[in-house]
Amino acid sequence: MKTYFILTAVLYLIMMLSAVIPLTVSETESDKKTVQAVATVYDSENKEREPEASCENIKVFRHYDKSVSTVEIHDYLYGAVAAEMPVSFHDEAIKAQAVASYTFTLWIKNNADNPSEELSDVSDDPKKHQGYLDKQQMKDLWGDDFDINYNRIKKLVDSVYGEYISYNNEPIMAVFHSLSPGCTADASDVWKSSLPYLKSTSAPGDKLSPDYISTVSISTKEFLEKVKSCKDYNFDFSTPLLGKTEKTESGYIKTAEIYSSTIDSSHLRSLFNLKSPFFTLEINKTTVTFTVYGHGHGVGMSQYSADYMARQSSDYKQILSHFYNGTEIVKEEQ
Repeated sequence: MKTYFILTAVLYLIMMLSAVIPLTVSETESDKKTVQAVATVYDSENKEREPEASCENIKVFRHYDKSVSTVEIHDYLYGAVAAEMPVSFHDEAIKAQAVASYTFTLWIKNNADNPSEELSDVSDDPKKHQGYLDKQQMKDLWGDDFDINYNRIKKLVDSVYGEYISYNNEPIMAVFHSLSPGCTADASDVWKSSLPYLKSTSAPGDKLSPDYISTVSISTKEFLEKVKSCKDYNFDFSTPLLGKTEKTESGYIKTAEIYSSTIDSSHLRSLFNLKSPFFTLEINKTTVTFTVYGHGHGVGMSQYSADYMARQSSDYKQILSHFYNGTEIVKEEQ
């Protein structure tokens, strides 16, 4: 009887509270819509899922043979970090990568989905999600140094396991890239939609990299053949090869008018296999030359700068807060 009265009182209290608490739209809903907009561009198609902060196993789509592997989450993170960051990098940079990779994994599971890979949680194709190496692939990569390198990666990943980057109490789209063009890009510069934590910021040390600048030179004939193979545009080949160009504040090509059709830099990057979408373009009668700056899409954490900052005494939390604006590091309850 006593239990009955307690339950009755609790139910009455819940009914009273629901009557006086106003139904308001969450302040984070606009951010969620923006995340979905970016995800649409980043990952071709999205499907709404219930938020999931943690998992014990993860299903990995192996893009090289179209198979799906079920991997324990710790092992997956060892393989993701090994695939995405050189093992020679500083400890704090590797820990920053581990937290970013884990956060990105949570975000993918919560937000992104590819119908053709619906039996998996994440793809190991770095052009789609992030890379992943299994133990055999790590052995092939490191050879006699496998044990030393694997144990080091394992120790560093384990030291930050369960930590993720949060904005408005949710894991962020923690994208990263190898090397920026000198400063990171706003998400809207690359994927058309902006996110509050993916803003342009300084990338200390990137211009010191020996891979900072690369060039791609092709004949105008080859350029024309490549353009003709692109069926997404209606080119007018009676007009000049290069028309008006729109540039970013840093002076890189944002869009270029090619045979009267406007093409954005990301598409040109894909078409001509450029290292990044940040480049200048020079055309003469016989040659087309791209001068390319950085390596990767340029949004989020620059891995080269992460290593540079770590060697200048920044810890992994300082590195992550620098590249992901207004975020915090959250530790999951184990």
